[in-house]
Amino acid sequence: MIKKISFAILLVLTLQSCTSVKEYEKEKLNDPEMKLSAKTAERYETTFQV
Repeated sequence: MIKKISFAILLVLTLQSCTSVKEYEKEKLNDPEMKLSAKTAERYETTFQV
């Protein structure tokens, strides 16, 4: 019985975290992650060989 109740609580909490995103909100979701910049390891590279 306790397993069923804990599973139901876990299921309810998991399903509450899913929300629909409106079109005008999608542009702001990954803005900081989408910026193009050199990775931390690539910052120190100044030349490359082909």
